[in-house]
Amino acid sequence: VDPGFIMFHPWTTMNIIEKNIKFLEEIGLYSLYGICSFLTAYRFTSIGKEMLSGKRPFKQPFYKTNETFQDDVPYTILDTKCELLLAFAMTAFEEFKQLPIALRQLQQTARKNLHTTNYVKLEIECKQRMKKMDEMGLNRFKKLFIGIKALELNQEKELLELLEEVKFEIRNYVKQQVIEIQQIISICQTNQIIIKN
Repeated sequence: VDPGFIMFHPWTTMNIIEKNIKFLEEIGLYSLYGICSFLTAYRFTSIGKEMLSGKRPFKQPFYKTNETFQDDVPYTILDTKCELLLAFAMTAFEEFKQLPIALRQLQQTARKNLHTTNYVKLEIECKQRMKKMDEMGLNRFKKLFIGIKALELNQEKELLELLEEVKFEIRNYVKQQVIEIQQIISICQTNQIIIKN
């Protein structure tokens, strides 16, 4: 379930992010998408109109786009550490991309076993793994947040090491999960399903 949560907007601060993390942990409803979500301020919305009119000051992005074909207001987050956190999180979360594919394959395998006792077990397995993936995402996001908050922006080497460490952790997690999911799918295809509860 993604309750429509938006983590980043033009005026996000590190204090807001910290409160958002605590909020997500308290309610327990979050997804990889929600953790890295950012506001798209469309020109025709009240917030977009306020940004364009100057009522809501915002930081222009580093690049200029062809506004004729763009219906949103491009921006950079005012708080540079928040902008960096968003960029790092989106880069690190790219490492997750193989896991949702494997989970979809597991769901398809569950559907093929719809009329068997294996179906319920496979559905539960898939939901548990999706929840663990989202938990891993929030935990790695917190690690990035804590690291970026503690470091100065001119500590480029340390910041890049932090990013690489988080990417490495996600990559290893995903690799192990994909192997396990492929083993479950293989067992299902030979009708010898064994799911640990």
